[in-house]
Amino acid sequence: MHYQYDQWQTLTPPDMVTLPRPVYFRSNTIPEKTRYPTHKHDWHQLIYASSGILIVDFNQQSFIITPEQAILIPAHTEHSTRSYSGAVFRSLYIESNISLLSNLTTKLSKIILVSPLLRELINKAASFDTNYQETSYENRIIQILLEEMIQMPEAGLLLPWPHSKKLQIMCEALRQEPADNKNLVQWAQQLGTSSRTLTRYFEAEMGISHREWRRRLKLIKALEYFAEGDSVTRVSLRLGYRSTSAFIYVFKEEYKTSPLQFLKENGIRV
Repeated sequence: MHYQYDQWQTLTPPDMVTLPRPVYFRSNTIPEKTRYPTHKHDWHQLIYASSGILIVDFNQQSFIITPEQAILIPAHTEHSTRSYSGAVFRSLYIESNISLLSNLTTKLSKIILVSPLLRELINKAASFDTNYQETSYENRIIQILLEEMIQMPEAGLLLPWPHSKKLQIMCEALRQEPADNKNLVQWAQQLGTSSRTLTRYFEAEMGISHREWRRRLKLIKALEYFAEGDSVTRVSLRLGYRSTSAFIYVFKEEYKTSPLQFLKENGIRV
């Protein structure tokens, strides 16, 4: 992958040969433009940010995950994680031979939704001391967390992230300013290529059309803006919709409920 990291802070992955517990938590706050370089380990990992946006690269793909999503990376899989704007990073390491593995395998290499209960369990467990006893309250919370994680549905709204430099320039500009409504002809002129070539490269690399990608980006950014406390009207303006009703229509098409009801169900206040 061809990312420019001249101004980025590179963090060192944990230097562990074995886990201190069958299920082990790490929690840290990472600043903007921070990355963990490509690495792998002998255990599964749940990657989650309780706030902020993460980009996770694995299996030759890149995906953005929001605080409403988490991703399960299988043991021995090369992966890297980065954040443009910083994040509160939660990592859950799970031994590959754990007793729940038969159910867990269906979730590996998947992005899952994070329910309000799962979010609270993760945040609770992140404060546990490593040396908790197997018969303790902490261990019972861990078991409930794993059971809840297994029940979570696969996230339907995935946002692939490009590998090639020109597509990265375009997608990062749109991530920073989702209200920018330039079409592919205009982007092609700006990037010094043809619209036909840009369209072909985009769909081949991302697996979806530019129009669908932008729709998903706006819906994901909507969740980010709601988390910042913006109103429905303010979010629709920041995303470049012509009216609040147009935004609500697109939101309901994806989430099958209104923005206000969605926020209420997920415990987000605006």
